[in-house]
Amino acid sequence: MRRVREAGVKGVVRMLGSFEDGDTFVFVIEYYPGESLAKELRACKRFSPERAQFITASLVSTLSSLHKARILHRDIKPGNILFTASGAVVLADFGLSVVFEDSEEELTTGDAGTWAFMAPEMFVGEMYGYEVDFWAVGVVLYLMLTGKVPFGRRTRCIKDLVDCIMHDPLLFSTRIDAVTQDLLKKLLARNPDDRLRRVEDIKAHAYFRNINWNTFRNEQYSVRTHDSLLLGRETIYVGQKDIRSIPFTTKPDWDGSEYPDFYYISPELAHEDTFKGASISDDMATPADSKYPSIGRMKTGDSNRRERRWYQRLFNVAEIQSTL
Repeated sequence: MRRVREAGVKGVVRMLGSFEDGDTFVFVIEYYPGESLAKELRACKRFSPERAQFITASLVSTLSSLHKARILHRDIKPGNILFTASGAVVLADFGLSVVFEDSEEELTTGDAGTWAFMAPEMFVGEMYGYEVDFWAVGVVLYLMLTGKVPFGRRTRCIKDLVDCIMHDPLLFSTRIDAVTQDLLKKLLARNPDDRLRRVEDIKAHAYFRNINWNTFRNEQYSVRTHDSLLLGRETIYVGQKDIRSIPFTTKPDWDGSEYPDFYYISPELAHEDTFKGASISDDMATPADSKYPSIGRMKTGDSNRRERRWYQRLFNVAEIQSTL
């Protein structure tokens, strides 16, 4: 999240702070009253072509900035797509993302992600790059238009789902026009070399012919009257002023922090009474009494990590250690 913030990427969740209380790691993000695309789809079943196009264009625009910042998301799905009060699209959950360093080739491997939205190459151990994000966008678009995922909608186990993703034909209903079908075929091409993998090529597709990318802003989408027949209900957003204000956090009452670098306050919150006296830089703020200047990454080899109480509650540490 720090890399995302430093890159100034628009259309992603804003992290306002992070801290731990001795038992739990907590991220504080901006509140998005429009909730998630997953919840909208459960209520609406499917979207109008206009709304589906707006959401898809918003994702493409956000991914364009993310990929320029050398960040691969890897878990694009309806549950990670949120809406602001005005209906703007916000991409969330960077827990599985990969940040490529400047000297690093922009390729990775591993089957990280949510199965129904993962590209075929992710299941077979191949190296992959940003094209897997665009496969997931294709799955989301298909889902928004039909109410179903394109592959494996009736499967009950991962083996069957993977088999469907690898081999089943891509079928379309008559409600999906030829131009949209063409985009979906090119986003959901099983061979990565045949897939639309460059943002410029996706933006140039005829599906987006009515969008001026130079002026496009992922700012709001209003559900028009005729859409309500298809959506089944009007989308109602809650304004920020209607949300009860709650304190961010108070000074921890335990003796010391195992991960002091995890404590972070954004400049937006540093002016609040709780954080007066904090030092602010361009991309972060730290408490006045902290000697740690930035967010740190937890190291997998940290010797006291395995002794944490939350870890012991979730797993039998002794049993795991005995198998190592």
